[in-house]
Formats: sequence, structure tokens, C-alpha cells
Amino acid sequence: MKILAVDSAIGTCSVAVFDGDVSLSLKEEMRVSKQAESLVMLVEAALDEAKLGYGDIDLLVSTVGPGSFTGLRIGMTVIKGIALVTQLPTIGISSLQTIALAGQNTNGGEIVSILNAMRSQLYIQRFDSSACPLSDAELINMADIESYVKDGDIIVGNAEEIITDKLSSEVRYVYTMPNAKEAAMWAASLYSEIPESQDLVPLYIRQPDAKLPKQG
Repeated sequence: MKILAVDSAIGTCSVAVFDGDVSLSLKEEMRVSKQAESLVMLVEAALDEAKLGYGDIDLLVSTVGPGSFTGLRIGMTVIKGIALVTQLPTIGISSLQTIALAGQNTNGGEIVSILNAMRSQLYIQRFDSSACPLSDAELINMADIESYVKDGDIIVGNAEEIITDKLSSEVRYVYTMPNAKEAAMWAASLYSEIPESQDLVPLYIRQPDAKLPKQG
């Protein structure tokens, strides 16, 4: 099964092409907030490097959050657009689950995925040592992090510098960010055959700041 995956959840963006669990190409734009101008070009470049066309792809994958409202919309819109033209199935993978792979089987401890949500808040979710979810994704205040972490945990994500002084627990940190490669790896591990298409629903958790105007 050939997989095309994109991620644009947290500022940067990436595109990966996999054949089963084998990586064929990975293209990344590490400059922040360049998703809109870069993602389609990265898709074309990744397919070109993999020597594949859209007709060779079996499954389309996008990270669905939590993350930036704008970034998530860009990634899912690109995948939905490709699906509309190609009629390929789509699935969504959580940003927090993609980064959980960085702590998989490190020392047998449970994995806590944490992404900086800004405004002194964190996106957080707990996983077992195989990176399978043990809790739902949450948005918490940074000041409350101590109650979510215990000795022996492996913390993965991009929040080490801002939470270290708030923890008394003995933990291990692994810096990582959401990436299309891990999204494709999850898709390959979850599905041995082409799955039924899923609606791509953003996992925002935090409500958007913009409000629709009141009627009347």
C-alpha cells in the first residue's frame, strides 16, 4: 500500500511517501508559517523523488491536530483536494500520536506527548510504551503540568524548556515535532489493507478566537 502523508500542524510542514512501512521520500519546510506557499510544491517534489504519480497512491493521510488552526486547515485542505480529484481514501492521524513514536520502547516507561499551545498552555496526551493512547488529548494550563506527569515518564514534544522547572518528577525528555513521516508510519502500522475513507475532522481542542458575527 502506497501512502502519501502531509503534516502542517505546528508551524512547519512536511510530506512523506511510503510503500507499506518503507519510506520512499520525505520533503520538509522548516521555516515557520510557510505551509500555504510550500505544501503543494512539497507534495509534487516528494512524489517526483519517489518516482510515483497520484495514480500510484493508495491512501492519503493528514495530521488533524491539535495544532495551529491555519496550519491544520492548510494540510487537510490539500489532502481533501487531492482526494476530490483522485477519489482516494483519506485518514487522519493525531499530531500527539505522531510524536509519541519518538519515545516508543525507549526504556519501557509511559510516553507523555506535549506540544506548546502558547498562552501558557499545553496540548498533552498519555501513551503506553508502544505509543498506543492511554488517555484523550487535552489542553491544560502549563502551571498544572506536575499533576499530569510521574516518575519514569518519557516526555516527547517541544515543551522541555518551558516545563522543566515546573516538574519534580524524574523524567526523560525527547525533543520532537509532528511530521508526515510519523503520520505515514502510523497509517502503515494501523492498516495492512486500504481502509475505508474517513472524514478529516480537525482536533482543535482550543476554540478559535475568531467569532462569527451575531445575526440580527
